[in-house]
Amino acid sequence: MCFLYCNNALFSSEYSCTKNLITASKLKKIAVNATNSKNLSECKYYALNLSREFVYFIKNKKCNCFNKEINVNLVLDNAENSENLKTCINNSYKFLNKLDLIVENIISCKKKDNLQIMHFQEK
Repeated sequence: MCFLYCNNALFSSEYSCTKNLITASKLKKIAVNATNSKNLSECKYYALNLSREFVYFIKNKKCNCFNKEINVNLVLDNAENSENLKTCINNSYKFLNKLDLIVENIISCKKKDNLQIMHFQEK
């Protein structure tokens, strides 16, 4: 019985984390577009889209591996309110770095969880 319960719990948790990883890839595409912007209004447009998508990402997170301590809101606000293209692009790069940390945390946490569950099932 525990085997089925543990597997269902694992599947549910993996699904929610997978969903967060898929959303993170969408965020990355938008951020890369911001870093490749040719003018300030284009960069701000992508920064605004990033802010909206990131709010969705935060509100719909059900993955227990999501690190709440990595704060990107200030970086996104700085990108949206930039007065020159270079600042907007730099803040977009900062967002990408923070997003990489979030993704790494989710992946390493899931690896650790999977190892613990496998060890539990062996007993």
